[in-house]
Amino acid sequence: MFSYNICFFNALHYIHAGKAALIIATNPICISLLSVLIFKETLSALKAMGILISVTGALIVISGGHPLDLMGYQIGKGEWLIFGCVASWVAYSIIGKSVMGFLSPIASVCYSSLMGSIFLFFPAIIWGELGSGAFFKYTLPQWFSLFYLGFFGTVLGFFWYYEGIKQIGPMRSSVFINFVPVSALILAALILDEPMTTSLLLGGFLVLLGVYTTNASTFLKQYFNKQK
Repeated sequence: MFSYNICFFNALHYIHAGKAALIIATNPICISLLSVLIFKETLSALKAMGILISVTGALIVISGGHPLDLMGYQIGKGEWLIFGCVASWVAYSIIGKSVMGFLSPIASVCYSSLMGSIFLFFPAIIWGELGSGAFFKYTLPQWFSLFYLGFFGTVLGFFWYYEGIKQIGPMRSSVFINFVPVSALILAALILDEPMTTSLLLGGFLVLLGVYTTNASTFLKQYFNKQK
């Protein structure tokens, strides 16, 4: 909760929201790999191909459509911060599977949010608006944005995500994260007037295709089991 939010909101000072969302879309791939290592889930050829496609898409996004240039390309501070988000979310998802053995999803999210709030409180006092007093001068739209982020983006989002992990596991739950870059690109263009470049669209398509391919074997297995 602490590291993810610190990395994410600081990263948005350096890179576009659409690009940030697409890099975060590599979350399911990392979760899938760790699920293989930790929970001994099988990694089929189809899943491996999906991982390769998705990583290629992420490289296209990061390099602005020139992945070969990454050999001499310095990844900026914004990209590194977003990779910190990926690491935080992967840990949150993998740990969540174990936590769900003795806690309900709502209790898990409650406790983790409380701990995250405590850690975030002190930086907000020292470096943020709480310490400067600007917090009390927010306009109505700013308060609405904070409420939306806190309730819909955090409470409901995290609760439903952990509920999904409890029901179908981290690998299959993580595939739905890939709706984030699609909606983020659309909203970033409509609300923030950010450009939708060819490399973002192509990279986003490959990320989505790769994650779908990674999970396709699970979907097909369930389908044929139902047919039987």
